[in-house]
Amino acid sequence: MIYKVIISGKNHGNHTAPGWNDRIAASARHPLQGSRMESDFVMVCANAIRMQLKDVKIKVPVSIRYVFYESDRRRDLGNIDYIDKPFSDALQVAGYLKNDGQNEIKKLTFELGETDKKNPRIEIFVEEITENDGL
Repeated sequence: MIYKVIISGKNHGNHTAPGWNDRIAASARHPLQGSRMESDFVMVCANAIRMQLKDVKIKVPVSIRYVFYESDRRRDLGNIDYIDKPFSDALQVAGYLKNDGQNEIKKLTFELGETDKKNPRIEIFVEEITENDGL
């Protein structure tokens, strides 16, 4: 089964999500700022998961595919792939995964979608892996 979660809007400055550069800069200002930024975004993700998946029961293991629809092309994929850390934590916080370790999450994929100035978002696909998937 594949489940879709959309994180939309500008939740971190002009972006839908913080990137690695944001996390590093916040931590450089003060160690707790980086942690606070991440915790705040974990809650954004957890709320989106709860609202969009409601009573879904996810069976592990899973693969997660992220498709980024940024408002511009300024950030590189290696920067914006930071979302995996807060999103994986949010799956656990929201009660959809018991843990976010290697036994539960077997594969991560990151893709750039089209630029979308009017509706920047991240579409996230959580797919349950079956024995036939070969992972």
